[in-house]
Amino acid sequence: MNKKLKNVLRLLGGLVFLGVVLLLGGMFDSAGILPGVQAAPQGEARPANTAEAVLTKRPVWYEAVGTLSSRSRVDVTPRVAGQITELTLEVGQTVERGDVLAALDAREHEARAEQARSALVAAQATAKQAKAAFDRVKRLADRNAATDEEMESALAEKAAAEASVVAATEGVKEAEVALDYTHIESPVKGVIAARPADPGDMAWPGKPLYTIHDPEALRIEAHVREGLIGRVVVGARHPVRIDSLAMTLEGTVEEIVPLADPRSRSFLVRVAVPFQQGLHPGMFGRLRLNLDERDAVLVPEAAVRVVGQLHTVLARHEDRWVRRYVTIGEVLDGKCEVLSGLSGGETIGWSE
Repeated sequence: MNKKLKNVLRLLGGLVFLGVVLLLGGMFDSAGILPGVQAAPQGEARPANTAEAVLTKRPVWYEAVGTLSSRSRVDVTPRVAGQITELTLEVGQTVERGDVLAALDAREHEARAEQARSALVAAQATAKQAKAAFDRVKRLADRNAATDEEMESALAEKAAAEASVVAATEGVKEAEVALDYTHIESPVKGVIAARPADPGDMAWPGKPLYTIHDPEALRIEAHVREGLIGRVVVGARHPVRIDSLAMTLEGTVEEIVPLADPRSRSFLVRVAVPFQQGLHPGMFGRLRLNLDERDAVLVPEAAVRVVGQLHTVLARHEDRWVRRYVTIGEVLDGKCEVLSGLSGGETIGWSE
């Protein structure tokens, strides 16, 4: 009998606990909102500006990444060996054609030039003596007082002496040219891009002292995959995008290297671009090739609201204005491409 009573009491306690939970949960509140009775939200306030999401065609681009470089780039190297005594310019300075860039130790070349001049004087004296001897023999031969062998010998000595003068003259020119080469001049007009040498270094033919480039003569060197190289022809115009400056330029194809890279299966294409302030060799760029067209939904850039990493637009739905989450693409000329969230034809709005 006691065991049955305990079971009844446990059952009653459980029922009481369940009733309390339901009471606290509002199940017995007569003021609750019935399903379907709650008023629909009114949406956002009417915007000051409206426009239509336009469904249009946009080109499909292939982008070949590349690097800006100077079309005019010269490595200035000495023509003779010697120790560098002076470098007149620093990196970033402008230079005109013919400006002196560097000087080498000229003492050895000056000594060689002086030796060449002395050799020329000696050759001229020998030639003068040989001519005088030839003239004497010729006068004797005219009076039949000299043999043919003497005449031939005098003529040969005269010719050899004259040849020595010619050789010595060329030796002087060569020595003086080498001496002039100790003063190194700029072969072009441009800007000093690099100076890998310092005063005191030894200069050798083929070892650069300066690199000079023309910062206003630029081109992009991009690699185009082999399947698309047939779309690129010399003289054709293609857009070139400079991401760091948010700038798009119209480039002209100058050269297509007719040899594919066996690793990347791509061709090197060089495209000239017009100079703009802020462009520098070495900057990253993209050569864009138009492949086809695709559907695209465009809205004014001002209509897109950015919240963190999310983008929304205010769109009219029946008689209300509601926020829609969208995925945006490229922005061009004040128009923003909507990749998802709109299908075109919707009325959108924004306020300043």
